[in-house]
Amino acid sequence: MRVLQLKCGLGIDGASQMMVNLARAVRPYGVVFDVLLDDSAAASHETYLKELESLGGRVFSVADAWEASSKRIPRKLFKLLYSLKVMRAGDYAAAHLQTDTPSRIQMLMVAKGAGIRKRIVHSHNSSCEAAEGEPARQAKYKERMSRVATHYIACSDEAAAWLFPEDVVSGKRYTLLKNGIDLDAYRFDRSRRESVRQRLGAGGHVAIACIGRLVAQKNLGFAIEVMKRVVAREPGAKLFLVGDGEKRSELEALAKKEGVAGAVEFLGPRDDVAELLQAFDVLLMPSLFEGLPVVLVEAQAASLPCVASDTVSRQADLGGRIAFVSLDAPLDTWADAVLEEAALPRADVSSCVRDSGFAVEDSARALAEVYGVDARS
Repeated sequence: MRVLQLKCGLGIDGASQMMVNLARAVRPYGVVFDVLLDDSAAASHETYLKELESLGGRVFSVADAWEASSKRIPRKLFKLLYSLKVMRAGDYAAAHLQTDTPSRIQMLMVAKGAGIRKRIVHSHNSSCEAAEGEPARQAKYKERMSRVATHYIACSDEAAAWLFPEDVVSGKRYTLLKNGIDLDAYRFDRSRRESVRQRLGAGGHVAIACIGRLVAQKNLGFAIEVMKRVVAREPGAKLFLVGDGEKRSELEALAKKEGVAGAVEFLGPRDDVAELLQAFDVLLMPSLFEGLPVVLVEAQAASLPCVASDTVSRQADLGGRIAFVSLDAPLDTWADAVLEEAALPRADVSSCVRDSGFAVEDSARALAEVYGVDARS
């Protein structure tokens, strides 16, 4: 069974990582993922590309096809025609749209035109940046969604409420698919912790992490403001920003302006998050909005305490390891929470992640059922 995954890009982000994890985990059920990207394959994370190809999948890129074309027609029209061609040629059992933006359902409209009978929209967030710039357009596509989508998946109830039509939400006509991970890769190990801390130069000081794209949604300027208060109490503390994005230069300038540039390290995009989580003392997530972040599941699998904004779904708290703080609370309150959580003893509590159904094997089984595979045996 081939399923076509529809994504903007395949970078180092939670949704991409989860898709690749699931590609590996659903393979025993006879399911193979092909991926149709808006972005160039060259901009994708090379490890993810190799993993998909090793599993029998193919990656198609609208951007690459456009560059190789004569460019005689507008790119938007080319995208629709190229996508239609890929979909018609693939003999796909399903088209699976991974998104947080209602207007992206245009791709499911193309899938319907291509005759793909199972068309799935999968919500990964509780809002999107496009909602602020063009709310009327996004609302229009949300209303149209039920005409083209046949199945709905969300990472949390908040993510479902954001993206799906009201009747789908009120009738609970969606599948909650947990952001499953490979638990063994994240399990806390003290010897690994000391080794990674040495590489990072964390020493015996408090090591705080923010992990994710450096974009407005993640509210990382707020994290730097919090860090200013933390450093005033713990001079050797460090904030590690793991990821990259459009806000990097702005954040670097802010850290310098606030006098904490020496306490803030930009590690860039990394594919060794499982190792890095061993070294940190607390994960900080002051996001403006989230669905159910994969990194919070990973952090709990690594028994790492977390401090998150109250905009994050409470469904992310699997075992009482997340302290939720209002974004309206004073910065000193956030600093207090960070230092209190960082001081907690590091004990293996990863069983709460498995008990909550966040093992990737459980997620793969549930997804295979959505695709129509009998995965009960």
